[in-house]
Amino acid sequence: MEFWCRVETVGGRVVRVHVMHPNGEIFVSYPPERFSAAELNRMLAGQIRARVSERAEGGATVALVDLSGAVVFEERVP
Repeated sequence: MEFWCRVETVGGRVVRVHVMHPNGEIFVSYPPERFSAAELNRMLAGQIRARVSERAEGGATVALVDLSGAVVFEERVP
């Protein structure tokens, strides 16, 4: 399922990266330190989207994907 990345800033500083469901619900949230400055800039520009895939054994896999379709970050979540 397609989700989106919302970069939360305070005073021009990134404080959280949220992976959000299209209805606005936060699925998972990350500290900005998990990502490079270049990745954060691409998220701010809307060039990175999120995909969430449910796993048969439970939980899900979150993948952040750039415009070319390349996975730039992937993590299993409970």
